Amino acid sequence: MITWKEITFSEFATMENLKIAYMLASENKRSRVSVINMGEEKAQKQLLDELIDGTYYPRPQKKMVKYDKNAKKKREISCPAFRDQIVHWMIVECLRERYMQHFIKHSVANIRGRGIEYGKNLLKHWSQQRGTKWVLQLDIKKYYHNIDVDKLIAKYAERIRDKKMMDLIRTILIHDTNEEHRGITLGSYFNQWCALFYLSDFDHFVKEQLQVRFYLRYVDDMLLLFSSKRKARMAFESIEIELMKLGLFPKKKGHGKHRIFKWEGNFIDMLGYRTHRNGKQDLRRNNYLMTRRLCDEIDKGYITPEKARSLLSRKGFFEHSDCIRMFSRIQNTIYENNLKEVAKCG
Repeated sequence: MITWKEITFSEFATMENLKIAYMLASENKRSRVSVINMGEEKAQKQLLDELIDGTYYPRPQKKMVKYDKNAKKKREISCPAFRDQIVHWMIVECLRERYMQHFIKHSVANIRGRGIEYGKNLLKHWSQQRGTKWVLQLDIKKYYHNIDVDKLIAKYAERIRDKKMMDLIRTILIHDTNEEHRGITLGSYFNQWCALFYLSDFDHFVKEQLQVRFYLRYVDDMLLLFSSKRKARMAFESIEIELMKLGLFPKKKGHGKHRIFKWEGNFIDMLGYRTHRNGKQDLRRNNYLMTRRLCDEIDKGYITPEKARSLLSRKGFFEHSDCIRMFSRIQNTIYENNLKEVAKCG
């Protein structure tokens, strides 16, 4: 087992790690000028030298607003400069094994082999288990925005003893926060892992102290299953107190507010699917309708590379659901309109 205490800056700051990070960070965007420039040996050596001699500092991030169709709201995204993205990937590659040893196995986001499909299959399996009669589902209010960066840094400092490594992590995390050091930005690869890491001790609290057997977390979206409503209520009271220690609060109104309900006769809406007590899984109504409209538009001849890519990405959701007829419709639309070739254009 590789421990956190064994992490050293010399392990992180190598040309081999930088080149691996470059390949991973540049996937699907190697035609961009910034990516091409950082692919040159001279640029990579300069970045590595800056990291080693302590003169590296992140560049200003590009701010943009994107509409989240699933959440039905606008989100502010911060895109780091590509050279900074390489550094983020270098850090994650260095810490990956330590992260994985610390995370519970039912934390399912941004982790290879533990994505939406893993979580969906887990819910299907749990639908057949005893002790899953009552559901506690909750979402954290403005999770990324409310992460206490000082506490996040302290969590890393408890584990990482190398001063240069901690100085780099501290610099990156504080770079884009306000004067109170509250909140991390959406859009950074490193921040995705920080969002998982910040609640990893909380996950162990739920599993080991509250002894909740059926617990699933997708970043800030949590699901717990119990044999009784009383147990669900008691668990929520303890969870609320524990989250407050981290400066976090469950949503209590609007979309995503915490709910305690009986699974029988209802469904769990999570990971883009609706899972019923009998194990049947279908797509959210909005996703289903949007995909059907997209197929209609394409079949009528309104075809663009963007629409082709959108339908190809949606295919996976239907392929792993019980919406057999709709999946067949999608396959036919893709085949008859040669959408795989269309998607490569533009």
